[in-house]
Amino acid sequence: MEVELDKKKLQFTNDEGEKVNVDVDQDQTEKDEEVFESNHYSNLAEELDETEVGLLGKELTRAYEDDKSSRKNWEDQYSKGLRMLGVIVEDRQDPFPGASGVHHPLLAEAATQFQARAIAEMFPPGGPVKTQIIGKVTDKKLNKEYAIEKNNNNNDNSKKFFKLNN
Repeated sequence: MEVELDKKKLQFTNDEGEKVNVDVDQDQTEKDEEVFESNHYSNLAEELDETEVGLLGKELTRAYEDDKSSRKNWEDQYSKGLRMLGVIVEDRQDPFPGASGVHHPLLAEAATQFQARAIAEMFPPGGPVKTQIIGKVTDKKLNKEYAIEKNNNNNDNSKKFFKLNN
């Protein structure tokens, strides 16, 4: 959309490609701006008529109540589902204020299973470092490979230690 501003005319091209002209009453615009001569962040409720503020308040309250009542079924279903799962939500002060108070056996089981499976990958019995010789295999490369793997994995297997040739 293209917009061209003139002092008293606003012209833009809509989505269909048609040019649309809008006349702006500059004097009325300046008068409207004078009403709110305080800064941009001023409280509009102090600037508007009390009747208008009251109407806006009633409209906002009604809209809030409508939103709240429209999601009542969802909230009831959600709460029922949490109760059926056995999730207990409590406000806790121990070990610190605001600590999570959600308890569920399935969550504890999932965390335990993850740790049991992940630890085998992160800390394999032979150590985390595995070496591989790329290219022609020589005694010198085999000795270096073994020394690097042994040193990084902290294996105390002195029977297999070869002398490292530099």
